Amino acid sequence: MRYADDLVVLCATREQAEAARELAAAVLKTLGLRVAPEKTRIVHLAGGAEGFDFLGFHHRMGKSRKDGRWYLLKWPSARAMAQIRAKIREQTGRNRARLPLEWAVEKVNHVVRGWGNYFRYGNSAAKFSAIDSYVNERLAILAAPSTDSKAATGPPASTTSGQPRWASIASAER
Repeated sequence: MRYADDLVVLCATREQAEAARELAAAVLKTLGLRVAPEKTRIVHLAGGAEGFDFLGFHHRMGKSRKDGRWYLLKWPSARAMAQIRAKIREQTGRNRARLPLEWAVEKVNHVVRGWGNYFRYGNSAAKFSAIDSYVNERLAILAAPSTDSKAATGPPASTTSGQPRWASIASAER
């Protein structure tokens, strides 16, 4: 079974919207498709009362500060924001703390650049700012010196040379 799930119909009245939904269902049925009732809804956009998510964007009417007119605004949906945060978290996780920071920056840049190119259209500045802050926070965590709980809380074990073991390892890595 196949589904058509990427369709938006704009109408002036609720009655027109219900008639359009029935017409769309009839046309899709002739193509061997059906409208998924759990994903189909009618929203009232006037006055910014409601909005809807479509292709990763949240769409809602908003009033212009300049002329007071209403415009359809769009920005990344809550789901899109959660997904980009998850991808950033994956690239900046604790398992990458020992890798060079430049590698993490390169991976995060790749992910964020692609996401930003898709969502650059519309009214996404506030969402971009939120992602920018999140990236800075995650990279700051990676850049911060790690604290080894044993080295920080207990006396270091000594080696045969009389130096603490962690000092021997540190000098060997340089």
